[in-house]
Amino acid sequence: MPNPNGVNGYHNGEVPSDDVLREELLQYAKERLPLKRRLERLEAEPLKYYISFTKLKELNKKFNIPTSRKPPPLPLATALVCDKISGDIQKRNGPDEILKMIASEGQYILPR
Repeated sequence: MPNPNGVNGYHNGEVPSDDVLREELLQYAKERLPLKRRLERLEAEPLKYYISFTKLKELNKKFNIPTSRKPPPLPLATALVCDKISGDIQKRNGPDEILKMIASEGQYILPR
């Protein structure tokens, strides 16, 4: 049976532009959200984009969204951490806070 409209019976919502989608996925990575929460945020009011885990992983790969499972090389990671520690004058930031500060810059996400 032909399907001339190309509709498979599901409405995934309107696909956001690549720029908007990349910025949203990058923001989710900065917040260190798990995949399930990222899907929930995509389905929320501003975007209303309904996709599966597989499509989310494809989009993360397409837009080169950083993950903690693909950390930067060890010398670079060490330099990033040392830079943040040296900037902490009162020595009040713990390991989690330093990782959050590095992630908020948006380029690198370090594992625990």
